[in-house]
Amino acid sequence: MGDGRAEKVDGRALTLLALGRSVEADIGTFRIARRRSGRTFASPMLRLTVDGAKETRTWMMGGGGGGEDELIWRMAWELAPTPRDRTFVIEVSQIDWTRHDRGEQRIETVESGPWRFQITLP
Repeated sequence: MGDGRAEKVDGRALTLLALGRSVEADIGTFRIARRRSGRTFASPMLRLTVDGAKETRTWMMGGGGGGEDELIWRMAWELAPTPRDRTFVIEVSQIDWTRHDRGEQRIETVESGPWRFQITLP
């Protein structure tokens, strides 16, 4: 199900490109862009919930980013358990920009939300 809706918080746009539904889990595909500062190559990690549920399991299933002056990411996140209602909210409370340094993952910067996407299924 295509969405293509962007939400902005403090100038940072996050776009929900699509939502895929299955019995096991929903899959949200997001897009985000960030200016590169120097030679850093930080990756975004979204902290998100569905309808505020504390039990929502999320993990990035795939994604990629690149570019010279601006890093552009498309990421697929699995959301489980799947929402039962026709209308629900996917909320990204925070974006952690992480990078790998000498075999360790470190949080470089944090951007606070929330970015909220209200979904109404047909």
